[in-house]
Amino acid sequence: MSGSERIQAAIIQGSPVVRLGLRTMLEGRGTVAVVVDAEKEESLAGLFPPAGPVQVVLLQVALPHQVLVSHARWLHRMRGLAVLVFGELTERLAEQLAEAGVCGLLSAQVEEEELHRAVVVACAGGFHADPRFKGWLCKPGTKRRKRGSPDLTERELEVLRYVCHPAGYTCAQIGDKLGLSPRTVESHKAALFRKLGVTKVSCLVRVAVVRRLL
Repeated sequence: MSGSERIQAAIIQGSPVVRLGLRTMLEGRGTVAVVVDAEKEESLAGLFPPAGPVQVVLLQVALPHQVLVSHARWLHRMRGLAVLVFGELTERLAEQLAEAGVCGLLSAQVEEEELHRAVVVACAGGFHADPRFKGWLCKPGTKRRKRGSPDLTERELEVLRYVCHPAGYTCAQIGDKLGLSPRTVESHKAALFRKLGVTKVSCLVRVAVVRRLL
């Protein structure tokens, strides 16, 4: 796989040894290229200019929590990047990061297989979390569970599964699979956005995952 075809990743972590280990795991399969390897995060705008090469960013839980959440939110909203956070998370921090738009929450002991899966899922607009962290987000009463209306129809649930699929099906392709017109699929998709309180597919995927709708 050529460099231009590989997923372009960034690592922000304080230890050179840990960064080397992450780089080795990420690049070992030839599907990911680490193009930014930074110890400090003070100048995010300098590390991640608009229209830069990076697609996914790995952040470690080593910063003050408020700073970490702020960085994750900025990377997601201002640069449109997929953000994966790894390390020792608390339940409250996991909730704050999910609200900030991160695409993955991983433990400090993440294995190579799971790290690769998380990177691929995040770049496809999905959400991947360590089972313990996902369990926290799925608990009744969290902010994310209170969003939008839960009354999805069976047809909307069918459309949701295809919209959130990593293959990235278009409305026309979903229509072919379900025997619907593209316009009808678009209507169901709009209803999903409205009922789940989101405005784009990446957010739809996260809400669907933590609500166990997929």
